[in-house]
Amino acid sequence: TWSALREIDPAPLVQACGNGPMVAAHGGRLFVTFETYKHFDDPAPWSARSALIASDDGGRTWQPPRIVAGDPAHFRHYWDQHLHQLSDGTLVDMMWRDDRREVGRSDICAVRSSDGGRTWSEPAATGIAGQYSTLIERANGQCVLVYVRRGREPSIRLRLLEPGLRHWGDRDHLVLYGQSLDDVARFEGASFTQYLTGMVDWTFGWPTLLELPGNELLVSYYVGGSERSSIHFARVRL
Repeated sequence: TWSALREIDPAPLVQACGNGPMVAAHGGRLFVTFETYKHFDDPAPWSARSALIASDDGGRTWQPPRIVAGDPAHFRHYWDQHLHQLSDGTLVDMMWRDDRREVGRSDICAVRSSDGGRTWSEPAATGIAGQYSTLIERANGQCVLVYVRRGREPSIRLRLLEPGLRHWGDRDHLVLYGQSLDDVARFEGASFTQYLTGMVDWTFGWPTLLELPGNELLVSYYVGGSERSSIHFARVRL
């Protein structure tokens, strides 16, 4: 049985767009992550900001939301965050960043908290050029990052990282998917508005992964075209 559907109120933030799954942290605190923008008819400058909201009573009540990555000058946009908790309790929130002054260049960033989400670091670039990303911490402490590189060698890539995620590595270990169609190349020299509008035509992405027994991972992602899309799976032996 299920309760009635109930909205989580993000006020005073508006236009909430959910990012990634709810995370149940150590101690029982629940986190929901989302992007926030501005009211549709607001003529002021805008940017996509990464925010989260927490509950300590199983979702019956929610604390005031907080923005963990944003740009008051509205040049930088933060998208598609995924929150993860490591075995030592550290919370790591992954997201990707666009800058309207450099159309088509995207960087994967992270913020982290070592006190259960009460305080957060400033967004820090990982040094990885890409967009949507997610990761898992394996039973042995090693972390596995899967991410999308949408322009310049369009692909979905896997990178093995050291425990603790203090270093993001300098190479990918596997290309899970690749294609010749570059979803962002046609927007070089275009306006940021044109680039945003072109996102509706992006043709692959949204990977997710699970650790399986026997030193394996299961990865899923979508691949599409002009009239259809499908979900693909890959089993990866590490």
